[in-house]
Amino acid sequence: MTLQEVANKLETKYFSKTPVGKAQQVILDALNVEVANFGHANAFFNAIGIIVLSKREGRRSIPVVIVEDNSGGGLNLDGEGEVWNNANEYLTEDVLKKLKPWIKEISNEW
Repeated sequence: MTLQEVANKLETKYFSKTPVGKAQQVILDALNVEVANFGHANAFFNAIGIIVLSKREGRRSIPVVIVEDNSGGGLNLDGEGEVWNNANEYLTEDVLKKLKPWIKEISNEW
């Protein structure tokens, strides 16, 4: 399934009519995907496993992309360690290359 097919599959009638944000549009253009509005864009980003934010640099809105971490781990009742990773099928190497200029590395250090 292509990224545009993912976007087309989402139900849009419940989204507000707020237009797509400038930072969102930069990312959508990089991925060559068209959506109807702001809510549709957020639903699309959620479906492919990213969060798109914007930061201001002067008068410009610069996109910031955060790749959602679908991995985790812990101890079971027997004290054995478990680790899992739910890889997202849409975040291929090609897609990540397109998003690389805007991807923010998240540090787990507090």
